[in-house]
Amino acid sequence: MNLMNREQRQQASDEDRELTEYIWWNYRHLFTDLESLAEKAIIAESKARATDSARMAELLQRRWGQQDNPEVCRALEQGVDVFHRRVRDRILSEEMSPSIGVSNVIKS
Repeated sequence: MNLMNREQRQQASDEDRELTEYIWWNYRHLFTDLESLAEKAIIAESKARATDSARMAELLQRRWGQQDNPEVCRALEQGVDVFHRRVRDRILSEEMSPSIGVSNVIKS
C-alpha cells in the first residue's frame, strides 16, 4: 500500500531527479569508460537532432555516436533517464573516499 499522497510522490520524484542531475554533472570523473562513451553518444544524438544540416548530423553521429558499439546500445536500450539513474545508483553505492564527498550529498 502506498501511503504517500500525490504531492509527496511528486516531491520524491523531484528530489530523485535533482540527485541524479547533481551526481551526473558533478561526478563525471567517476564514470566508467562505457558510461563515458554512452554519454558522448547521447550528446551526439541530441546535437544531431538539433542541427538543420544533414551533413553536420552525419558528422556528429560518425564522430561521436556509438550505434555500432553493442555495449553502448545495451546500456542505452531502456532510455537515457534509466541509464542516468543506473549510473547515479552505481556511483552512490560504491564505497567512496571521504575526500570525494558523495556521501555528503545523501546526508544533506
